[in-house]
Amino acid sequence: MVFLPYIGGVTDKIIKIIFIPTKKISEFLRSPKDPLDPLTASGVYKILCSCGLVYIGTTKRSILTRRKEHMRFCRLNQPEKSAIAEHALNNLSHDVLFHDMKILSRTSNFYVRLQREAIEIYKHPNNINRQFDNICLNKTWHLVLKNVRVIDNNI
Repeated sequence: MVFLPYIGGVTDKIIKIIFIPTKKISEFLRSPKDPLDPLTASGVYKILCSCGLVYIGTTKRSILTRRKEHMRFCRLNQPEKSAIAEHALNNLSHDVLFHDMKILSRTSNFYVRLQREAIEIYKHPNNINRQFDNICLNKTWHLVLKNVRVIDNNI
């Protein structure tokens, strides 16, 4: 099947071909909605440290709100409230890259978030998460993820 642009007088003589306009009006129009900031969603996120360790976290609220909480825990010297705050306060020469936070998964479902967090913690062996012992990851996932461990922190 061939599609040609409509040209008056010429294409009227060729009747067996389907003609389409070169540009549709919808291609010229933009969406009236503003794009949402990905940090306003809930989900699983990763915070990097200058030493190469990572923190994997999850939140049902905005990821931006959770980032502000982690920063506040560091500023107010409250290491018991966050593993990344504990790491930052115990290693003052390290820089926690809060503003380079990566979103690993955007989801609002509680069980999906917990499962995804467990998978990401397992994939990142160089993490500073405290509660990994409490996270139950099905043995099937261990077989699947055995060869998928993240070696580079930039991934």
